[in-house]
Amino acid sequence: YEAKEERTRLLRDKARAAIALAINQRWQEAAAVNRYLIDLFPDDVESHNRLGKALSELGNYADSASAFQQAQELDPNNTIE
Repeated sequence: YEAKEERTRLLRDKARAAIALAINQRWQEAAAVNRYLIDLFPDDVESHNRLGKALSELGNYADSASAFQQAQELDPNNTIE
């Protein structure tokens, strides 16, 4: 139980960090944090969405589209693009 709780806390804390980086337009760092989260939590739709946004802001449109596509595959009701 503690391990699951720790993973949930890690996801929440790193997600907050990624959001703060994006708010400050630190897109390279935001992308790195979201990639880290995706490595740990490959099914986390929000991390894929945030990665897509960060990559779009960096002008990496192909990888951005791929991140958004992955989010869509994970959650067909996902409307962020």
